[in-house]
Amino acid sequence: ALVLLCYLALHVGDSEALAKAEALSALEWASKQVSLIQNPHLESLLPEAKSRLELYQSRGYHRFH
Repeated sequence: ALVLLCYLALHVGDSEALAKAEALSALEWASKQVSLIQNPHLESLLPEAKSRLELYQSRGYHRFH
């Protein structure tokens, strides 16, 4: 599920549904879990997805609330 969320963030990060679902909060939580960030695939994917969501949501924060 986390890998799917990362790919959604990368490809449709400007989605209102992702903002309302608090996907960024989930990615922030996951980035603090040692067992998850030790996964070689997630090691690079997770920070990139988190960064993409932060970028989109900082630009359009007023649209989502």
